[in-house]
Amino acid sequence: MMYLAFAACCLLTNLFLGTLSTTGSAAEIINGILLLIDFALFVAIIVLTVVVCIERFYKNCYGPEGYLTFTLPVKPWQILLSKTLSSALLIICTLAVICGGVLLAVPFNTWNSIDMSDMVAAFEQGLQAVGAGNAAGLALNILGAVARNLFVTILAIYLAISIGQLFHDHKVALSFVFFFVIQSVIGLLTSLLFAGTMNMSDILSTYQQSVDSLDSLIGMINTFIGLQSLWMMAIAAAMFFGTDYIMRKHLNLE
Repeated sequence: MMYLAFAACCLLTNLFLGTLSTTGSAAEIINGILLLIDFALFVAIIVLTVVVCIERFYKNCYGPEGYLTFTLPVKPWQILLSKTLSSALLIICTLAVICGGVLLAVPFNTWNSIDMSDMVAAFEQGLQAVGAGNAAGLALNILGAVARNLFVTILAIYLAISIGQLFHDHKVALSFVFFFVIQSVIGLLTSLLFAGTMNMSDILSTYQQSVDSLDSLIGMINTFIGLQSLWMMAIAAAMFFGTDYIMRKHLNLE
């Protein structure tokens, strides 16, 4: 229902901005109200998605439903993997709805005024300047980094919940505390490990040499993202098996 409400509000914003004049004060007020509602629904969808992911994992694994979940003929790591993939799928669907809603909110007459041929020509020039292979590799690296961060965040939440449930009191509050501790530790270790790997002065000096050096620049970025991806995959694996260990050895159902 929240997805439909967001899409409907974005469509209403599109129709209003595309058909009514925005010069009057009344129109400006309506514009402001619609944009405020769009933003409120945008935030609500993100918060609701995160809450649903956390609630499902906690109730299914450590709440009253855990007694049924852990009687299934599967191993704890399989349960954890299914929860991680389902949460990732829900988040991806939410991001797709948000992107679609943002595009839907843009008035149709604005799309008609965009010259797609110029955009295609600019894109082709960019590929010729940096090399199609490097540009494609950079795009894939960025998408991979987004997916990597998504899984790392989900696993950090699950690990924090698992550590929190080891205590008899204040499990939810302690889960929040442990989540921020885990994120802080990951950020600190990442900063220490990659400090000086690629700084802005290196990027600027490479860029200023010549247009041909864009290949080197993108190569540097690809290498940096690739190394970080390997590191974060190791972190994700550690959190996954840490959560699995708690599920197997220190399960504390309510």
